[in-house]
Amino acid sequence: MSEPDRLQLLLLRRERLVARSGQLRERLHGAAVVVQRPLAWADTVRSGWHTATHWLQQHPQWLAGGLVVLLIARPRGMLRWGGRLYAGYQLAQRSRPIWQPVANRFMRR
Repeated sequence: MSEPDRLQLLLLRRERLVARSGQLRERLHGAAVVVQRPLAWADTVRSGWHTATHWLQQHPQWLAGGLVVLLIARPRGMLRWGGRLYAGYQLAQRSRPIWQPVANRFMRR
């Protein structure tokens, strides 16, 4: 095969690869549009959660006051939910060796 023929084949292959790359890029864009709204919603929720937790850290008296009001208004219900929350906390602490490495991997990204 002569050098010009080889160069011509390489140029043709390059054109095909560039065209294929464009097609794949379009397909990827179409797939990304489908998940764009749910991901935007998740970002909004995450941002709002961060803002709310930051505000609660700065104003813990509001959280404590709300809990006191609920405890006075519905003591039996609060004790029931308090027991459930404590049981959930204990479960989370016992299972921490399992989920902590996974959570650390996701938080680093």
